[in-house]
Amino acid sequence: MNQSWEKTDAYLVKQCLSGNSRAWASLMDRYKRLIYHFPARAGLSSEDCDEVFQETVLAFYKQLDRIERVDDLSYWLSKVAQRNTWKAINRNLKYAELPATYDVADPGLIAEEDLELKIQQFKIRRGLNQMNKRCRDLLWSLFFETKDSDYKKIAKELGIAMGSIGPTRNRCLAKLKKILEKMGIDEKNVSKWLS
Repeated sequence: MNQSWEKTDAYLVKQCLSGNSRAWASLMDRYKRLIYHFPARAGLSSEDCDEVFQETVLAFYKQLDRIERVDDLSYWLSKVAQRNTWKAINRNLKYAELPATYDVADPGLIAEEDLELKIQQFKIRRGLNQMNKRCRDLLWSLFFETKDSDYKKIAKELGIAMGSIGPTRNRCLAKLKKILEKMGIDEKNVSKWLS
């Protein structure tokens, strides 16, 4: 298990503020995929995606000592990455040959529900990384790898008895829910995100 996932955002920010470069690397490792999600989803080129990432990270670095919600940076970083994605789209539109009636990128391009869902999926992945390997692998196989949960295939891949998948899944979900509750996620929403 990656130990940097066990550290809270607040702890890593405090370490960054005291000059700990390993804490900064941990934060970048933790949030890189989330930040890149927005420009990639908007269909920007890899160069533009890199630019959005750099602008977001630079803004984060400059605001590090002023961010209020350090216990949950995913929301702040998502909003900044989303804004930087809109800016990149608008920059690109400036130089493209478009009809005069073409609208510039709409801030609603990435819907609020999609943003919230992406943040929650990120938190679930983060919660999974805090679990033991058996639970992490089982839940990943059941909820993220395939649309239909083929217990026979999963049992073979994970080396566990097919009849124990259901009870093990229930125990693992209970553990995951406790981890997510500590992260501020309401239990009633977990099933919705995992379904």
